[in-house]
Amino acid sequence: MAKKLRFIILIIFLLLIGLLVMNLVLDVLQIEQETKNDILYSKVRLECDENGKFKVLILADVHANGTLPDDVKNNIETLVNKEQPNLVIFTGDNTICNSPLKVKEALQSMVELIEKLEIPWCHVYGNHDDESGVSKEVQQKIYESFKYCVSKTDSEELTGVGNYVLPVYKHNSNEILSLVWCLDSGTYLEKNDSLKH
Repeated sequence: MAKKLRFIILIIFLLLIGLLVMNLVLDVLQIEQETKNDILYSKVRLECDENGKFKVLILADVHANGTLPDDVKNNIETLVNKEQPNLVIFTGDNTICNSPLKVKEALQSMVELIEKLEIPWCHVYGNHDDESGVSKEVQQKIYESFKYCVSKTDSEELTGVGNYVLPVYKHNSNEILSLVWCLDSGTYLEKNDSLKH
């Protein structure tokens, strides 16, 4: 009888250990899923069209300092209207402003039509964006204040500001077809070849 009781206690003990391990595994999986959801979050959903196409318009080196000149605004308007992109990416040297107010004014001028058409847009920084005295951290908050800007402050593990991943979904589905990686590549190389941010 004592042997049988010890066997039953051992089975119960092993079952309890199994339940604890299973709960730990489920907790880890839940944390991984929550982390994945946080990383792949976008305040505006990026989705392919019905034909599975996703068009990106890249605009580089705008160098905006307040309101854009008419010819630059016209060029942006022409490209956006002609290409009808699903996403617009500004790929650095976007602004050269010496105050947060000027950064806001420059961005409003750059994205006026894009925002009006409700097209998601994002950015990365170039080597000139913070040379006029407004830090990337301050600029990032201004960028993120726009309704259709999907740029975000994300990874603390990477150096720089505005490192993030944007999921692109299949049309009318939760299946992720592609990822758009946006990374701050730094400003200039130092003598020791490390990136300066």
